[in-house]
Amino acid sequence: FGVFFGRYGKNSTKRAKFIAKFEEKTGMKIDKFDGEIDGIPYLINNRVRLTNGKIQEKELKEALWDLFEIAIKYADNKTKENENDFVDKYDKVYVAKEKCDKKVDEQFKKGLTVALYIIRPYTYVPLDKNTKEIVEKIYSNNIDDGKSYINMIKKVNEYITNNYDLEYKNIPEMSTY
Repeated sequence: FGVFFGRYGKNSTKRAKFIAKFEEKTGMKIDKFDGEIDGIPYLINNRVRLTNGKIQEKELKEALWDLFEIAIKYADNKTKENENDFVDKYDKVYVAKEKCDKKVDEQFKKGLTVALYIIRPYTYVPLDKNTKEIVEKIYSNNIDDGKSYINMIKKVNEYITNNYDLEYKNIPEMSTY
C-alpha cells in the first residue's frame, strides 16, 4: 500500500481522498490513519525505484526482499538475533547495489530508508528531507551500513523518549515536524 500511496504525489488533499476511496473500495481500514498525512513520505516517480530493471540486478532484488522480510520481523520482535539478521541483510543490499552500479549513492540510501519507514513507520527512520536535520543533531556518525542505521534508530528513539518537551513523541510525528 505504501508504495502506491507514496507515488500518489505531494498533494495532501488528493492523498487523503485516495486513502478514503481505497478504504471504501477494498473494505480495508488503514491502521492508525487519523486523516493527517504530512508525515507519510511521497515518492518522486522517477526516483521511486531501488532497482532499474537491469538483468544483473537479480541479486539486488533478492537482497531487497530479504531485507524487507527481516525488517518486518525485527520491527515486530526486537531480539538481538533479529537485529543481527537485519544488519546482515541491510549490508547485503549495499553489496548487491555496488555490484550493479559500482556505488551506493545518497538517493539510494534515502529511498531504502523511506521504503523501510513505509513498511514499519514506528520503527524505521526515513532519511528524507523531513528528518535529515533532526537526525544530524541526534546522530553525528555516517550511516553507511546496517549497524550504523540501527544505532541511529536507537539514538533517535532514546532522544524522543528522554526529551519530554518535544512536539513529537514518535518517528512518524518526527517525520512531520
